[in-house]
Amino acid sequence: MASRNYQKGYRFENRTRKYLERLGWYVIRSYRSWGIYDLIAIPPQNKKDPLWRNVPLLIQCKYNGYVKPAERKALEESSKKYCGLVVVVSTAKRKLVFKRVEQGRPWSIMRGIESINDS
Repeated sequence: MASRNYQKGYRFENRTRKYLERLGWYVIRSYRSWGIYDLIAIPPQNKKDPLWRNVPLLIQCKYNGYVKPAERKALEESSKKYCGLVVVVSTAKRKLVFKRVEQGRPWSIMRGIESINDS
């Protein structure tokens, strides 16, 4: 039987995955978090918006938002190694909050273009 923390994390990952899939993203889950990332999300094509950037999300899911310093360092280093936007997903008042690891500020899936262009 899986621990309560594992079950809570699993449900949170699934909630995040389903949210992104409803927006049209293709999402891959890392089984039992064997890698640095819990989810990898590939955006849909958006030919109507010329500013849209097809940048995959490399996602670490943390229900409470806390990322250990060693884990944060690994995420920051991987953001330089892999082509993608490294984000940590957490909750605030039952809503999903996406934060870029490099900047630590909120990032919106719907308005992510500004965040990508800022970097």
